[in-house]
Amino acid sequence: VSVRVKTKNGSWSDWSSNFSLDTVGSEGIVSSSTDNKVYQMGFTCKMATFSFTKVITLTPFYMIHNKTEDTITVLEYDRPVSDTIKLKPKEFVSFWPQINNGKILVDVFDEPSLTTWSSPFDYRNKGSYLLRLNSAKVRTKVNASENVMDPITFSIQDFWHIV
Repeated sequence: VSVRVKTKNGSWSDWSSNFSLDTVGSEGIVSSSTDNKVYQMGFTCKMATFSFTKVITLTPFYMIHNKTEDTITVLEYDRPVSDTIKLKPKEFVSFWPQINNGKILVDVFDEPSLTTWSSPFDYRNKGSYLLRLNSAKVRTKVNASENVMDPITFSIQDFWHIV
């Protein structure tokens, strides 16, 4: 069986390319796009424990987790400030990049200002980054897994909570 995916976030995206669900245990990445955004998702095909039914799971490929007590704003590098993503304290959200340069900026204020953004860092590279902001020091950690179904997650946390 070959299927395609279409997503809706306000308006419908284009159909993804075909991908096969014939083999139980298969996994991969599928993308669908609109005029200004690409939706990348990981998928797996597993057998249900209760019958001969296949269970297909789709998850966002990128996730952001704000582990601080502050509202965090995130902005893709080279995007207008009006495109910021606000995350409340402890919020965990999917991230759908609009530019494929892999770089984002972080700010700890509710109202972003061009003078308080962190230096850009690449969310596609696994590792830890110390971000210097005018008001505080925060650390971000990018986690990547060998399993395609585990989304690439970057966590933003206060500097003094580093373990």
